[in-house]
Amino acid sequence: MTAPTLVPDGTRCPDCSAPLTGAVSCPTCGLRLTGPEAGRLHEVDLELLRLDRSRTALLHERGRLLTALRPAQRPATEWTAPPAAPSQEWTPQRVQNILLALGGLLLAGAALVFAVVTYERLGATGRALVLATLTLVAAVAAPRLRTRGLVSTAEAVGALALALAALDAYGLRTLGLAPDSDPAAYAAGSAAVLAVLAGAYVRVVPLRVVRTAAVALSQLPVPLVLVSAEASSATVGAALAGLAAADLAVLAAARLARESRVALVVSATVVLSAALMT
Repeated sequence: MTAPTLVPDGTRCPDCSAPLTGAVSCPTCGLRLTGPEAGRLHEVDLELLRLDRSRTALLHERGRLLTALRPAQRPATEWTAPPAAPSQEWTPQRVQNILLALGGLLLAGAALVFAVVTYERLGATGRALVLATLTLVAAVAAPRLRTRGLVSTAEAVGALALALAALDAYGLRTLGLAPDSDPAAYAAGSAAVLAVLAGAYVRVVPLRVVRTAAVALSQLPVPLVLVSAEASSATVGAALAGLAAADLAVLAAARLARESRVALVVSATVVLSAALMT
């Protein structure tokens, strides 16, 4: 039942709100407008109108009181942001590591330039001895740097040691090691030896770059042997698929560091893609 439209001024019908003409009944709906019931209806409409106005006033006052009772809001201009946590991106230790890492890379470049400049003067034996000495120095320096907290520098020196070790393998080839072997087969053997050495070295010095390099080097012997043997497409595909399966088996069975697991996943994906393309 909807609330009536209250017009207790006698100008409109209290039922249908139609204009009244002074007749004893409403000309529109026929409501009788005389008698004690009509008088009482008029009184009830007046009381309801009074209550409605009182309710409106009370609601307005209620809103005003609620506003007065709520805690005062701080002005927006007074708000201050909480102090930000100090940034750890460029701490003195990090800057020192970066500078020393760049120094390690410059040292690697200097070693290569030295080997090139003295190529004719030192001969194959002299170059091999120089590179072997630099490799040994870098391999020994990396753990010392790590124990002193210079992790980034140790990573750079470890990468330098790996690069120099690869040059050592080439230097041994120039000295006459396995002169009758196929270059691809020699490269496969060198990669296998370097992978074993990197895996053993990383147990002593847990460097991320060495872990990644050990996994990458372990993938090279298979494709290099296939190149040396001039294997058919079917053989290449089967061998690469077997290598990818071996990577996944090692990934599932062995407890490896995060860098090694990521390198194995990437290697297995690349090898399997190459197997499918053959």
